Amino acid sequence: MRGWKRGAAVLLALSLCFGCVPVDAAWFVPQTAEAGTASVEFGTAADRGVAADGLNAQDIGAGDGALVGGEDAAGAAGSRKADAEDAAGADGEDAAGVADSWETDVKNAADADGEGAAGASGSGETNVKDAAGADGDGAGSEVDGEISPGTGEVSGLPVSEDGMRASGATGSPIEESFIAMTEGQMLHQRVKEKQYYVFAPTQSGWYHLVMESRKDGDFFAAGVYETIYYEGDVQKKKVFREDLYRVGNSSASDYVMWLNRDEKYVFHCSITGYKDSTDLDVALTMKKADILGFEVVNGPAEPSDFGFVGRGMQVKVLYSDGTSFTEPVKCMISSYEGGGSVSNELELLDWNDIAVARGESISKSLDVLALDGNRELTGVEGLSEGNHSAVLGVRHGAAGVYSYFEMETQFEVSHNPIVSISVLACRDTYEQGMEQYLGNIRIRAVHQDGTEEEFHSGNTYIYQSLPCDRPEDGPVEYAQTSIDSYLMEGGSLGEAVVTVRYRGKETSYPIRINEYPYNGMSVNPSKTVYYIHAGYVDTEHNHSYSGEMITKNDLRNLSMSRKDGEPDQYYYSYQNSFADLPYEYRLKYGIEWNGQSYKDVDAYIA
Repeated sequence: MRGWKRGAAVLLALSLCFGCVPVDAAWFVPQTAEAGTASVEFGTAADRGVAADGLNAQDIGAGDGALVGGEDAAGAAGSRKADAEDAAGADGEDAAGVADSWETDVKNAADADGEGAAGASGSGETNVKDAAGADGDGAGSEVDGEISPGTGEVSGLPVSEDGMRASGATGSPIEESFIAMTEGQMLHQRVKEKQYYVFAPTQSGWYHLVMESRKDGDFFAAGVYETIYYEGDVQKKKVFREDLYRVGNSSASDYVMWLNRDEKYVFHCSITGYKDSTDLDVALTMKKADILGFEVVNGPAEPSDFGFVGRGMQVKVLYSDGTSFTEPVKCMISSYEGGGSVSNELELLDWNDIAVARGESISKSLDVLALDGNRELTGVEGLSEGNHSAVLGVRHGAAGVYSYFEMETQFEVSHNPIVSISVLACRDTYEQGMEQYLGNIRIRAVHQDGTEEEFHSGNTYIYQSLPCDRPEDGPVEYAQTSIDSYLMEGGSLGEAVVTVRYRGKETSYPIRINEYPYNGMSVNPSKTVYYIHAGYVDTEHNHSYSGEMITKNDLRNLSMSRKDGEPDQYYYSYQNSFADLPYEYRLKYGIEWNGQSYKDVDAYIA
């Protein structure tokens, strides 16, 4: 049976602390219980790299999240294992705070009134047993359309009130709303909002997901959301970073994957560009087919120097079902003192590692296997200028036994070294204590023959560094790109000089670092009343709710007062917490009483 005990409402008084500068604000008024002090603070002066006199602090312990080489020693910023006290839904509605946790038991995510645990759907590893559509039921039953005879096509989309197929509390997708995909079935997305598709293969093997806009001028973005798998009887999820498993603004794409029949795979798609919204249509088809090989359609468009440069190159993948797909080669050139390296990749193989248990694997890299027919020669830097031939390969295999899909191409070698570089565009103003790093840069390089090229750090590695001490036993000088680390290591506010190097040539440019911009903080909360003894145990459904908590969601909006004028506003979202708030993981809040800070209302009352 379900037990419920709801006590008196507790109203508290809030004092906002901004480092060493208190800013009083009325959030709660004491009434039925002895008043405590709810506080919000954004680290300490030292935490922010700001000493009491406004200058940079020199000593910050690792326990306070010290910056080391531009990274966070505490590691808290990237953590997704939320404290259970912070995760529960404080307002008794949807336990939505659990959405920030990537490893949370769903039985702790139920909302206060015993209705579903929708807030837990964004959890990376949860104990949910009812995954969508493994047998074509579940999510598949919501398809509002019919399969066209003989075509395997399905029109229509799952019906939902908001059209977004996401939890109203968390913005995260709900498994029951996933659209079921079956092998060879063409689905049509006719809405621009992000939709989620789940595929449960009946056989392990190679598949390729074909996505195509059926209307000229329309574009879509798509990616991998998660893999659902089991360890024994426990269902788990592997959630993927969207920036690493995503294609953006594409009109056609094809992604190759080895998939396991004991796992389920969730993809997403949204229509991001269109001429009009009256007849949107992106077709998605999951096909089972082995890879037969690769062939070069167009050779490199640029000459090679210290490595094989595949820019402008196009490669076709051949499938056992008789289809093919042509893909441009993604070429990245990295430079360093006296040389550099080149990597060439096929983006259609970017998703090949989404299976948790893989029977076979394939590399997305194009490796040089032979030059001019010589398999002992793979380095371009020793070749004479002029035309040459290359054998390239894509490695694949299983159980430690690998071979290559091979292809041949012609390419040009031109040893035309860079003699000078100059900065064309860069960011030149930064602020102390704002978790900022040296931004993107664009440079011009002049070659020996007088020709010029422009490069930017978005597609080529360009060394940038603020002045830093080289470790005595370090093999090479490290690049200091963190503004705050530079200040903590002895740098000063005001002007600083950034060193730039590219392929053995060096230049510099000035930047200005201004003092920490904020002098106060206030909060506009979404909730001001909490109930004591509100926890319950639902033995019938095997889940519980521990009681009322103060959460980041309750803070809702932080207003950071700038010394030079208007405040900066930061808003809470379940996907990104307080997005863009510098050092957000150091934000502290709770009820202050007798030197202790409480988020749990019952713990405070006790």
